[in-house]
Amino acid sequence: MYKFLLTSRIKITGLSVVILVVILLLGVYFPGVAQAQKKGYSFSFFCDEVYTSWGEPFRPFDSDHPIVYALVTSLPDVTYKCAYYDDGDDLKCVDGNLIIDGSSYLWSQYDLRTDDQASAGNWMAAVYEQSAEVPSSYDSNDDNIVADNGFNVAKSAIPEIPTVMAGIGVAGLCFGIYYWMRRKAFKNQMITT
Repeated sequence: MYKFLLTSRIKITGLSVVILVVILLLGVYFPGVAQAQKKGYSFSFFCDEVYTSWGEPFRPFDSDHPIVYALVTSLPDVTYKCAYYDDGDDLKCVDGNLIIDGSSYLWSQYDLRTDDQASAGNWMAAVYEQSAEVPSSYDSNDDNIVADNGFNVAKSAIPEIPTVMAGIGVAGLCFGIYYWMRRKAFKNQMITT
């Protein structure tokens, strides 16, 4: 009988270690998972605006899915704002004046293509009440945070050159080629006459 208790105790201990390791890994690779369960809300990310294609942890946001659609449930019915922080914990966007809809959902979205200075990696989204101050860098211990969760952003989701700068560059290049060809044609015309 003593041998049976000893072997069954080892199995329970082994299972406990496995569970502990899984919880620790979730806390390291997906920091928002543990917090979401602790605070009693559900914070999810989607890759499309119909909210059918899940984001993290199933896949990172990339060039094919550059818009983050966030859904938070089980929040009190007040006005909120959602702040998005990049991998360097720098504030990138605040989506404000968000209200709970008829289904008790809070919706927010952020287009990752809007900031070419952002860094890829593990991002955080934090929900604050509308009247709360949003800090310029993310702090998980901030008492004003109502809900927060992390998601992964691939480097391909962040543009290397801003669209405006690329447009100016292309227009300048076209003008330069036109001017060069015009001068060349003018010189050839003067030589033949």
